[in-house]
Amino acid sequence: NGDRNNLRNELEKIKSFSAKGKKIEYDQIKYLVNSSTEIKNENLVNICLSGEILELKKILQELSIESINQILLLKILGNKIRRLLTIKNQNDTNQNLDSLINSVKPPIFWKEKSIVRKQLTVWKINDLKKVIYQINNIEISCKKNPRSSAPILFNFLTGLCKRASY
Repeated sequence: NGDRNNLRNELEKIKSFSAKGKKIEYDQIKYLVNSSTEIKNENLVNICLSGEILELKKILQELSIESINQILLLKILGNKIRRLLTIKNQNDTNQNLDSLINSVKPPIFWKEKSIVRKQLTVWKINDLKKVIYQINNIEISCKKNPRSSAPILFNFLTGLCKRASY
């Protein structure tokens, strides 16, 4: 993105990776250089809502603050929570979790079923409603304070992840 410091850091990564004299393949360079920008917002949200604190810390350390669109991430988080709320509200017959997940419309992608199952067990309806309210407040704070929006968001995500891990 034209940032010389970022370029310098990426070159240092490659240099330190190859310090042992072994040959580096193109795919390895591509992974090293793009590791922080290729992390999907959806993955970050899932990790956070699943309470995987160590994984969240690892991702947040790799991310550059400039590479995150805070408002987009909050929208994705809000949509995910609304979806969990909808699923939880459909469980008026107390059917088993797997049946509930399989009956949801639109269907949940097979790779996500285990993640959604875990999130449904971790979060209660009232907690999800509180988080939606908090997301709205965080979004307002990020828009009012663009310079401090990344730390505001990261603190919120960390707190959310800790709450999910209990």
